[in-house]
Amino acid sequence: MPMTVGDAAGGALVPRWSPPTSARPAAPGTVGGMTEAGLTEVTIAAGTALRRCLARRSDLVLYVVAGHAEVFSGATGRTVAPGEAAVCARGRPWQIRSRGGEVRLLALAVPAGPEAVLRALARSPALDDATLLALAVDGGVELLLPPLEA
Repeated sequence: MPMTVGDAAGGALVPRWSPPTSARPAAPGTVGGMTEAGLTEVTIAAGTALRRCLARRSDLVLYVVAGHAEVFSGATGRTVAPGEAAVCARGRPWQIRSRGGEVRLLALAVPAGPEAVLRALARSPALDDATLLALAVDGGVELLLPPLEA
């Protein structure tokens, strides 16, 4: 059953999807067996690297629609071309940057939350610290410092 909710980044509407309750078995730690996924389209400007993040309770799947993205998950990174996907597993730091020109991708988070943070970071890379913290808390994401270079 589709539903639309507002997000913390300016009230834009975000599609969120959750299958009907009757189609899902109840699982421990859920309310009535409900697991919610969040899906959004993200555009990353040419030459932009988004902040490193960590989602302890959500997996993030990134499907590149246009451009080439460099996706780092944990200590490894790879270039993801149009038509390819990358998975950022829960509990592993991740970062995305455009490689060359603008990148358009679809971000699917299960459970929902990190996709809205990703979208906000891509739209407004110069957000103030208070806004960043509020977005991160709402999306279940930790914002990380860049790794130290040797």
